[in-house]
Amino acid sequence: MNNKEGKKAGEEAMQMVSRSSTLTWIVLLLSVGISIFIGTFLTRSIAPPLVVAAEALERVAHKDLTVSVDVHSTDEVGRLSEALNQSVIATREVLSGIAQAAETLSAATEELSVRSAQTSGNAKTQSASTNQIAAAAQEMVATIGEISHNARKPRG
Repeated sequence: MNNKEGKKAGEEAMQMVSRSSTLTWIVLLLSVGISIFIGTFLTRSIAPPLVVAAEALERVAHKDLTVSVDVHSTDEVGRLSEALNQSVIATREVLSGIAQAAETLSAATEELSVRSAQTSGNAKTQSASTNQIAAAAQEMVATIGEISHNARKPRG
């Protein structure tokens, strides 16, 4: 009887090991399948927005400041896209301010150039007038000298 009971217990143990081994394989395959599903899902949900953001950054690197990324989530990828949009907007505003300042400076320089030309013309006119006055004064000095010389001469 001990032999039969031992054999029966051994067979039951072997069946239990076999079931345990089968169950282990099922759990392992199920875990691998779930991991593949989750990995694929995450890759398909995370990779496309990252690709869009990377392409937008490449366009910004090529000086295209019209870039805007659609934000569809509030996770890290969504925050990254929103930060990219804000950076582009801020850069556009800074460059717009610089362009306006350059236009203002150009207009002021142009006006200064016109005023400088006017001043130069006025200076030439003033110089010509001064030269005429100086010539007239020299003529007057010469005339006064001649009158003085004639007044000293004895008459007669």
